[in-house]
Amino acid sequence: MLSQIVNSWADRFEGSKYPRDFYLKTLSSISGSREPQKFGHLVVRMLQWKDGKVRLDPSGKINVNGVCYTASTAKPNTYDPKVHDSVLFSNRFCIWAQEVKRLHLFSPDLLSVVKDRFNLWSGTSLAIPAFLMHILNPQVFPIFDQHVERARRFLTCTKLNRDSVDVTIDDYIAYRSFWVELLSELGIDIETPEYGQVKRVDDALWAMGKHLKQMQKAHLSRPRPATTTATKKLDGGFNTGSPEFKNMALQYAGKMRQADAMKQAAEELGVRLPPSYLRYPASHINRWRQQGYPR
Repeated sequence: MLSQIVNSWADRFEGSKYPRDFYLKTLSSISGSREPQKFGHLVVRMLQWKDGKVRLDPSGKINVNGVCYTASTAKPNTYDPKVHDSVLFSNRFCIWAQEVKRLHLFSPDLLSVVKDRFNLWSGTSLAIPAFLMHILNPQVFPIFDQHVERARRFLTCTKLNRDSVDVTIDDYIAYRSFWVELLSELGIDIETPEYGQVKRVDDALWAMGKHLKQMQKAHLSRPRPATTTATKKLDGGFNTGSPEFKNMALQYAGKMRQADAMKQAAEELGVRLPPSYLRYPASHINRWRQQGYPR
């Protein structure tokens, strides 16, 4: 059942924007690269991939195992040659990277090394420093950004983050534990993983997290109905009669246990749940569907 859920979400990953084979083959090349110039070029290519700038192109000049790609200019916060090349192509960075490749224990403190020692991405979110650690040692450091973190929070019934700013080192630590446990439940050995399998899991979490963000935006931009006795806000929050609460609970009910869906929607909207909503969620959900929800 879990593998079916993962596969279903992984199929919704934006593979044309983030070519999977390019990622897997370049990841493998980075593992064996020890010459600063070649290593730097590989890291740059992966940063462009992370920024969604790499495309399959038969006439492209980037050849990866016989397949041609083209890469457009990445956002400066992700990769700026004038800022990043002096470090990424340096001997000292390459030597440090080889040390990271040999690590067996997760050390989130290394994100600070990236920002402080090398002065890389010091004013940005955790996503790019975490991605750099990932491409150096994917067994130890998972891909981490606002979308996969949102998926983790959803699956663990925690309040969802809004964007990349709302993500901390502690979140990355929690995410890494969640990621290892999820891979184990799927029968994937983190010590000797098949990276194609791991990438499918990452794809699924990313796609789920992005979908949740779209739901958040839709909810925030949706016109609110006229206030009635049933939908009146209490202390700045919604109540169990609010259409917003019913719609959100029903949306979550298609992806998790009904009681968990109630809890998740209640937490996000600040709704106080009477005990019956958790004891007998199906009766409420069936009643709402008979009333024509979601709508």
